[in-house]
Amino acid sequence: MKWLTQDSLSIIKTERQFDMKETTKRKLKRLHQKLNELEERMKKDAIDKRAIQKQIQDIESTEIFNMIRKGGLSLEVVCDDLELGKKLRESGITASEIAEMITSESNTETTAMKETSTTQNEKERNFE
Repeated sequence: MKWLTQDSLSIIKTERQFDMKETTKRKLKRLHQKLNELEERMKKDAIDKRAIQKQIQDIESTEIFNMIRKGGLSLEVVCDDLELGKKLRESGITASEIAEMITSESNTETTAMKETSTTQNEKERNFE
C-alpha cells in the first residue's frame, strides 16, 4: 500500500464510509418495510379477531335463547344465573369447588332435615 498516497487513502476511506451509510440506509429501509408489513398484518389480525369474537358471541346468544325456550325458563331466572356465573368467574372458583360446595350444602340440609324430623318424632312420642 506504499504506492497509495495519503489523499487516495482518504478518498477510499470516504467511499467506504459512504458505502456503509448506503448499506445502513438499505437495511433501515428493509426494516421499516418489514415493520409496516407487520403492522398491516396486526391490523388484519385484529379485524379477524373481532369478527371471530362476534361470531362466538352470536352463537352463544343463540344457544342461550334456545336453552331458555326449551327449558321454559323466565328471563329473571336466566339473568340471576348469568349474574351468579359472572360473580363465580370473577372470584376464581373452579367447577370442582362449586360442586363440592353444592354437595356439602346438600348434605348439611339433609342432616338438618333428619334432625328436625327426629326432634318432631320425639315430641310426638312425648306428647302421647
